[in-house]
Amino acid sequence: MTPDAARVGPAALVVGSAPLSDAGLDQLFDLASRAALVVAADGGMRHLLALGLGADWLVGDLDSLDRDLQARVPESTRWQRHPRDKDATDLELALRLAARESEASAELWIAAALGGRVDHGVANLQLATHAELRRRRLRFVHGDQTLWHLTAPDRLEIAGAAGDTLSLIPMSDTPTRVRSRGLRWPLDGSTLEAAGTRGLSNTLSSPTASVELIAGRLLCVHIPAASRILSV
Repeated sequence: MTPDAARVGPAALVVGSAPLSDAGLDQLFDLASRAALVVAADGGMRHLLALGLGADWLVGDLDSLDRDLQARVPESTRWQRHPRDKDATDLELALRLAARESEASAELWIAAALGGRVDHGVANLQLATHAELRRRRLRFVHGDQTLWHLTAPDRLEIAGAAGDTLSLIPMSDTPTRVRSRGLRWPLDGSTLEAAGTRGLSNTLSSPTASVELIAGRLLCVHIPAASRILSV
């Protein structure tokens, strides 16, 4: 997606209930204000209400919204209620609904889905392999980090700055083949092994870069050079 396209706003935004910093709330306000479709996954509605915003859909068992908060949900919001005893998380159900309610080619943006419980964060990243989602591109926004889950064939354009970190993490058991442009350590149809870390901590050699996924599934993580996130 080009910078101009990003300013238009997401075609579909799903909001989870993971904790958000003040900067994260500002980011969410910007995205939700411009999104064509906003789906709140249960407690995600708390974030939106705190910002004075609503959602097109509220999905989940509503165990994270007390009666007072439920009463504040705008009348225009449609509800999809689910029982507490179910085989899917509220975020999964919200993503599946967003996929059905948006164009098949639209990228699904996801906010407030990482940074809380580790088990939920890992499961959320794996949702890209769900049968209803695997042909869609998922974009997770988490502070100054952006994560895309790609399924081949796909081509991703990254707008950033020289020196930014870009990690490429294979997410499938089958060979993951990648071709890149604008990276310090280029890949030319190279195979990334799921058991290795070869794709970690590459850097942009120019303000823009591209990643072409030829085969497999790939998690791309973009971290600005000014980020204070520590490596491990």
